[in-house]
Amino acid sequence: MKILYKSPRLCVFQSALFQTNATVVNTDDCIIVVDPNWLPDEIAAIKKHVKKCGDKPIYLLFTHSDYDHIIGYGAFPEAVGVIASRAFVENSDKEKNLEQIRAFDDDYYIVRDYEIVYPQVTHVIEHDNQVMSIGKTNLSFLLAPGHNPDGIFTIIDDDIFIAGDYLCSVEFPYIYFSSTGYEESLNKTVSILNTKKIKVMICGHGDIVSPNNSKNLNIDTLKRIHDARAYIDSVRASIKNYDKPFIFEDYIQCYNFPRIMRRFHDKNVELMLREM
Repeated sequence: MKILYKSPRLCVFQSALFQTNATVVNTDDCIIVVDPNWLPDEIAAIKKHVKKCGDKPIYLLFTHSDYDHIIGYGAFPEAVGVIASRAFVENSDKEKNLEQIRAFDDDYYIVRDYEIVYPQVTHVIEHDNQVMSIGKTNLSFLLAPGHNPDGIFTIIDDDIFIAGDYLCSVEFPYIYFSSTGYEESLNKTVSILNTKKIKVMICGHGDIVSPNNSKNLNIDTLKRIHDARAYIDSVRASIKNYDKPFIFEDYIQCYNFPRIMRRFHDKNVELMLREM
């Protein structure tokens, strides 16, 4: 499995599918596994790394409930805690999420050695700036609805920022829930950069921002924030002004996967039309 970043404290894995990232944070107090995914061999590689981290309590952290991010939950029955938002717990589409996993496995004849079940959350994130301490390891959270209803941002020890499916280098904003909520969550990412000393920004898909590829994390992350805002503004402007259409074919030239991304763009337009 591809490794995007590795240090004694942090390892970021990337699946071959949708360039989806999974993270293992290894502190003196615990091991935090974020969004383990996709394929059985990839999840096995994550588990192997976790085992090498030593005999410490394991916590699972889910940035949001999209099926690709919860698909590896059942592979970690030894986890002593599961962290996610209140909206994640109260998700009315749990069965839909699970059916997406089952359909994916059926489509590709995938056999897993664990049961497909929805994560049972033990540590519920209720509000912005909620803090959780595990020994001397400190996690702080911000609610991040917009991409979907139940996202959270997580800052670990003030220097690791886990952004979920925001600020992804490989794709423009995929908005399933609310474009205004998405913008509000982007504003929170600016606040994080302004108030924390972030050294690594981990997004859900594509390249993360780390010392391996960035001389100035804040500048490079702010560029992603600007690009996401510009996309949303441009789509809204094209809806309001028929004489200024959004030319997808011109816009998509900076991305590598135009066929599938056209579908996500069309869904974004449909959502914003309903909102407006």
